[in-house]
Amino acid sequence: MKHRKPATTLIWLAVLAIALAGCGISVQSTAQPLLVPANQFPSPTNPPTSSHPGKAIDVYFLTNEHLVASLRHLPRGKVPLKRMLQLALNRLDAGPLSAEFELGVTTALSPAAAVTLIGRVKHHVASVDLDSTFENLDTSELFEADAQIVYTLTQFHQVDGVNLVLGGVKIAWLPDGIEVNNRPVTRQDYRAIAPPTRP
Repeated sequence: MKHRKPATTLIWLAVLAIALAGCGISVQSTAQPLLVPANQFPSPTNPPTSSHPGKAIDVYFLTNEHLVASLRHLPRGKVPLKRMLQLALNRLDAGPLSAEFELGVTTALSPAAAVTLIGRVKHHVASVDLDSTFENLDTSELFEADAQIVYTLTQFHQVDGVNLVLGGVKIAWLPDGIEVNNRPVTRQDYRAIAPPTRP
């Protein structure tokens, strides 16, 4: 028995051509490019303005036993100083990004740490409250954590020193376990682990 598939295929092609002609679509013998009107779809290279990052700041983490600056952004628009400082601390609390961590960037702050700005900046000194997680850090970790906080806050020209308050007491740990009370600390106090200078 002979197969009639080729004939059946030709019949279906003829029916399809008639149907397309009835819809106003002409059958072409050669392929033609499909033209799409310009601006038909939004360009992925032009995201909405609201997604643009705001002011760039540095948040200080650790690598190779020294501080290292990591880029972060504040919200767009004018941000009051007090909120700007707290946002910087929040980004410090959040720790390194996964990509940074893979490159060896770490932090001395506990994953659950919360550093909170106290009041306003007075005489270029900011005061921050350290939560109970700081009580679980050893001397070297306290020194590194303090340095991260001080460097992060003193990048702003309105802040030269920082009062670190733990349990209601101003306190800071310097190298060799030296404890400093009742005075603000500055970047100079943490020069032992300052970010390496660029050549």
